[in-house]
Amino acid sequence: MQTAIQNPGGDEEQKYVLFRWMRRAANSFTIGFGAQIARIGGGVTSFDDPAGSTGFAPRVSFGISRLNLLGLGQTLSLNTLVSTIEQRVILTILFPASWT
Repeated sequence: MQTAIQNPGGDEEQKYVLFRWMRRAANSFTIGFGAQIARIGGGVTSFDDPAGSTGFAPRVSFGISRLNLLGLGQTLSLNTLVSTIEQRVILTILFPASWT
């Protein structure tokens, strides 16, 4: 944040103080990479390896958010997760309390 006095060398008794600040970006992005290492599979019909076998599953996540959607203070977010075990998509919209 920056501040300055308007016309600092002038003869006025009262002066304006100006404030300048940078707004945060309205969009934000996230991306992630990872892996799951666990006992995957198995079942009640298999007596050989009922807990499954050790497995490796790479995963990727991505998210995007938009602040102040339509100028009403709403936030819209989309988050995804993709791996060889699971796929997930979450869409969220937040409304300010005074809007409802």
